[in-house]
Amino acid sequence: IGERDGESPYLFSRVRSAVRVSDGRIVVLEGESLEIRVFGPDGAHHVSFGRRGDGPLEFESWPNMALAPPDTLVVWDPGHGRLSWFDLEGSLLKQRSFLTTVAKLRALRGPFWSVRRDGSVLAISPVSGTTRDGLYDEVRRIGLIEDGGETSHDFGIFPAGERFGHPIGLIFSSWFGPFVKGALGPPPNRVLLSAPEKWEIRFFSSEGLLRRILRAPVPRIPVTTEIRTARSNDIEDIALQAGLTSGEAARIDAQMPVPDSLPAIEEMMWDQLDNLWVGRRTAELNKTEHFDVFDVTGRWLSTVHFPSDLGSIREIGEDYVLAVWWDELWVPYVRLYRLEKPGF
Repeated sequence: IGERDGESPYLFSRVRSAVRVSDGRIVVLEGESLEIRVFGPDGAHHVSFGRRGDGPLEFESWPNMALAPPDTLVVWDPGHGRLSWFDLEGSLLKQRSFLTTVAKLRALRGPFWSVRRDGSVLAISPVSGTTRDGLYDEVRRIGLIEDGGETSHDFGIFPAGERFGHPIGLIFSSWFGPFVKGALGPPPNRVLLSAPEKWEIRFFSSEGLLRRILRAPVPRIPVTTEIRTARSNDIEDIALQAGLTSGEAARIDAQMPVPDSLPAIEEMMWDQLDNLWVGRRTAELNKTEHFDVFDVTGRWLSTVHFPSDLGSIREIGEDYVLAVWWDELWVPYVRLYRLEKPGF
């Protein structure tokens, strides 16, 4: 689903999330227009609703969604601090504000977060760290809201690499880490946090009680000259967007600390069967090809190898994968793949 030129429902800029419902329809949340767009099983546009604003059918920033059974859309809007439930025609079923809880947690306004079909929300929000000569030790605060906003827990702050603040306001973030990744799971293992320096995942209860630790001898990827060169190629785009010369951007990037190896874990996500998929870090930015899959108890099931050009995964179902794929002009498309699991 998607086009370079055509009718507006098929033009995507930033796909925040995508889900597939029971009858095969695909729902896409477009992050630039803040629209929810529903497409038929054949990819034909059916209906759109939502936009930027302060009304009950409007969103402010960084919304995302999950699918609650049987076919209800659960949308978290961190800008307004509220959770909304919609049917597939765009009718608002109910809405709850979590502003008091958001203020209590001092989190949930950043772009990194998860929402589950039960309406629970996990946020990983950037927090200002210490500074030295413009270089920041970036940290992120992790907070959990559940029970319709009635309960919450602050998991504290965790390292998130380094950033460099340029005098004009531009911020360079380290691509090399270390990063703590988070995921929101089913009870009782509610919050999953990865270790930045090794392949390790810690399972916590809603109250922050450590319940389980997963470890694996996954080798880390050394930061080679080739990786540094690939990162340098991105600086050209950053310089263009910021109005800097390539030389200025390169000098800023050269001040960023670089570790000996990349973080072992790139991402964590739960599929529709509540299996945990843990993506291994690769030498390329925003590309995960190898996933280790575990059941809800932490038992290893399989390692899955995806094609390198599959795209960025948004949802994994029982027999399908929804992903965002970009063409050579960086135009995004939503793609549905069949997932076969022999011996899984």
